[in-house]
Amino acid sequence: MNKTPSSIKPHIAVFGKRNAGKSSLINALVGRSVSIVSEKPGTTTDPVSQPYELIPYGPVIFIDTAGIDDSGDLGRKRIERTADVLKKTDLALLTLTGEPDDWEKNLLASINKLGIPFVVVVNKIDLGMKIPAPFPGTAGEEVMRVSAVTGENIGALRSRIIERLPARGQIAPEPLSGLVKPGDLVMLIIPIDLEAPAGRIILPQVQVIRDVLDKDCMTIICKETDIAGTIGCLKRLPDLAICDSQAVDVCFRSLPAEVKLTTFSMIFGRVKGDLAEYVRAVSVVGSLAPGDRVLVLELCSHNVMKDDIGREKLPRWFKKRLGFDLDFDYVCGADALPDISGYRLVIQCGGCMVNRRLIQSRINEIKNSGVMVTNYGVIISYLNGVLEKTLEPFGLEMPVQAAPVSYETGSRSDAAGKAVPKKPKNKPKAR
Repeated sequence: MNKTPSSIKPHIAVFGKRNAGKSSLINALVGRSVSIVSEKPGTTTDPVSQPYELIPYGPVIFIDTAGIDDSGDLGRKRIERTADVLKKTDLALLTLTGEPDDWEKNLLASINKLGIPFVVVVNKIDLGMKIPAPFPGTAGEEVMRVSAVTGENIGALRSRIIERLPARGQIAPEPLSGLVKPGDLVMLIIPIDLEAPAGRIILPQVQVIRDVLDKDCMTIICKETDIAGTIGCLKRLPDLAICDSQAVDVCFRSLPAEVKLTTFSMIFGRVKGDLAEYVRAVSVVGSLAPGDRVLVLELCSHNVMKDDIGREKLPRWFKKRLGFDLDFDYVCGADALPDISGYRLVIQCGGCMVNRRLIQSRINEIKNSGVMVTNYGVIISYLNGVLEKTLEPFGLEMPVQAAPVSYETGSRSDAAGKAVPKKPKNKPKAR
């Protein structure tokens, strides 16, 4: 069974009108029946995902979608789900049923707007289906004519898919690219708390361990409570330390100053998102006022436990930093974003369970709304006063407008660099 995480597999989605042969096309591509095929329009309701080993490219995910011309109230909801799939699609297969109409032309316009590579497919050539090519919006792209029933040209379509897929490095960039060199010692600091999954560690930590080995480096792993003892056992200091964002304050204080430090969330913020944009957004914090709205986006659903990072820790860190409460809202899952125009700041989770394309789509959508976006790793480092330290491995600097905390002096600087007295811990005063 293929255990490659779905978040680093290319997502290949099949789009088209009802009865365009989308489901039968996926069945033919993967060589078995994974989607229900029927002459009745609208058989596919929710998106259906199927992992597949596309040789010689590697593991991919095929996604079957509902018809873009579905009707009625329920049909509109299905179309919305199909539009959500488009945001995480790395390669689109556009199936045609005849001369392209407004449905298909509008879909292709959306695909082009998002910069998604595509392949135009005419299924059912065994029924005499003929489509002139190219048609507007394809930029001369040759139409693939196949038959899911007879298997004609299915092999050629697989080859075309491989040609059109983005390079693997674009789908899933290496976490430690440019951060380490062969022979480096990487220290991973992994808390085992209530949110840690039983019997295992979370996916980003696993991916970093694998990348350490791929880059011919060495790794040592400890909990945040064992840093000093672990350092004492080493003959040399680590070249890089990576920790869970929630423990960044403890790790900053416990590690020797000469050890470079960053967080898993910031590493994957660079891999999947836009780390420079996330850092730029912290400049908003100094201008927040009591009651300002902050939206937290969590891409996976999880059981909310005591001291939850988004619902308890983030609001607490903000209040400690600012001296007053903000108004936090939460959205879970990968569905369409709500109206974000009323928010001062959006905070994105690490996105470890979704692919890069979806994170990029969300960032662009948020930026186009005029709202600044950051992620857990960056904002937690900032609120704990260690962002300058955790940016060092990436060669990035704090925004000029940001007001860093100084642990040494117990004070912080304002946007002009002037010292601002540290607020009492027990009686924060609203400003």
